Amino acid sequence: MRDQAAEVRTPEGGDQPSRVVALVDVQTGEVLRTVLTWTPVKGSITVYYGHVPGVPVPVPICMEERYVTRTGAIVAGEATYANFRRFETSARIIR
Repeated sequence: MRDQAAEVRTPEGGDQPSRVVALVDVQTGEVLRTVLTWTPVKGSITVYYGHVPGVPVPVPICMEERYVTRTGAIVAGEATYANFRRFETSARIIR
């Protein structure tokens, strides 16, 4: 895992100290998971990546969010992704 600083804003628009950690396969260089966390208003977003048929690179499979409000309440959610499709384009130069 590798740490990196990230920029997150508070609800008031100020800077929110944060940290990004990425889990990378050292053999392939593929990103397997990213975790964004911040404090003092606590929160995190974790994204898991995986392979799907027809797409040659890892794609986001699941995202989990967790926030602790200023009153201490926990807000959490999870999103899963499916139906990935590969789009292609082409261009032609006309002189």
